[in-house]
Amino acid sequence: MHDIILENGLEVERQWREYLGLDKLADLNEQQKKGYMSEIIQICEAMHDRRMVQIAYGIHRSKKRLVLLAGPSSSGKTTCAKKLCIQLHAEGLKPVYIGIDDYYKDRDEIPAGPDGLQDFESITAIDTELFNKQMAQLLDGKTVDVPRFDFLLGHKVFGERHVKVSAGQPIVIEGILALKPELTAHLPESEKFRIYACPLSTLKQNDGSHTKRGDIRKLRRMVRDHAKRGWGLEQTFEMWPKVRDGEDVNIFPYSKDADEIFNSSQPYELAALKKHAMPLLLDIKPESRFYKEALRLKKLLDQVDELKDESYIEADSVIREFIGGGDL
Repeated sequence: MHDIILENGLEVERQWREYLGLDKLADLNEQQKKGYMSEIIQICEAMHDRRMVQIAYGIHRSKKRLVLLAGPSSSGKTTCAKKLCIQLHAEGLKPVYIGIDDYYKDRDEIPAGPDGLQDFESITAIDTELFNKQMAQLLDGKTVDVPRFDFLLGHKVFGERHVKVSAGQPIVIEGILALKPELTAHLPESEKFRIYACPLSTLKQNDGSHTKRGDIRKLRRMVRDHAKRGWGLEQTFEMWPKVRDGEDVNIFPYSKDADEIFNSSQPYELAALKKHAMPLLLDIKPESRFYKEALRLKKLLDQVDELKDESYIEADSVIREFIGGGDL
């Protein structure tokens, strides 16, 4: 079933790219030279919205109440979850949003990984006992004091959000570990609707080779890390192998269990990311151990023209989660 869903999703996107005349990055450059980027971006965003409508309808039809949305780092999970909530509202379902990050254990309780550092990517970092207890209470119609994790203080804060859901009201649960079986081990299987969100495809490079999916996420992450965390590119590159190792254990193996797959990539996104990513790549000095990797990504971005006007991109676009200017 998973393979069929994936193949169907990629085939639909291929047909749309063919309709738009987009196969390689050079095609995107040509469309930008002709002044067609506004129309292309609007059509691409409409495709994302249409897919969300389809998924929301499937959830409504299933009558399942635990909507589990997962994906690897920099997949746009948060924006996807919030866009999904909007479409569920349009179905008349009044969804409640829950972020798994708010169920982190207190920082001094998070165990160390094999490298001796605290492992925030592992299920052992999550207070699964509290999570299962509170989700079960919500399903039973009880009022729950949902925590907010204070990342500055390193612990959960209670008393700010009291939640109660009625019969038929879905709970949208978002996070990298949402499909990990241990997270919802004590919750009824019959209530679970699983969604896997990830950039699955993009335009080919100009030599005909496929752009790596991981490169899209890496560029997204370095742009967001710089804007929201003040990180330099080297900090992101330093963390990336550990992030990928965690994904191989905690995320990718469970994508096959998804009821739906959302392809969060956009054909135009490298053009949008270039303005934000290129200065970071150019700032890496030749003596850096990450210089070759920065040069490789720079060569990828060299093939695409920078998007001249970001105002074409809707405020609720997945891409806004990384370049800024979003309202979700």
